[in-house]
Amino acid sequence: MDRKGGGVCALVSNELNVCTVQIPLHFFHLEMLCFDLVDGNSKYRFIICYRPPGYNESAQSYAKDLADSLQGLASVSYTVFICGDINLPYANWESFSSPQDHVHLPFYEFLQSYGFSQYVSEPTRDMNILDVVFCNDPLIVMLSLHLPEVITTLLVLISCYLVTSPTR
Repeated sequence: MDRKGGGVCALVSNELNVCTVQIPLHFFHLEMLCFDLVDGNSKYRFIICYRPPGYNESAQSYAKDLADSLQGLASVSYTVFICGDINLPYANWESFSSPQDHVHLPFYEFLQSYGFSQYVSEPTRDMNILDVVFCNDPLIVMLSLHLPEVITTLLVLISCYLVTSPTR
């Protein structure tokens, strides 16, 4: 690979009950990881992914594979979060619209058909929202933490606070 950047990482406290979810072998070329967080009777799936910038044929193939893998990983009966840097600078998350190209379209079609909403509302790089948090449960309260531009070029930290019912 001849490029800078990319990769995914999730830092999770040892105090949380987390189970790693295997990415299917035919999607191992994708930069992503997946885990389930179990909190009492509730379960949440987290998918962390990175899509390298670009719109060439290779980028189109990567976008389709990413959407296909997300479809499989999000096909669960509990809340799913998708977080990461998807490098779609022409996406308009406020109106949930995008160019009708072979990079944006697979991702948008997946998000719409699975009922995901996007929760990052301020630009994360330049004037674009490239780093995103999607969730398929509109009743989950989430806050996103926006860091200064200097920090986001090296690392983007998005902190989500889940509001769950107290365990009885």
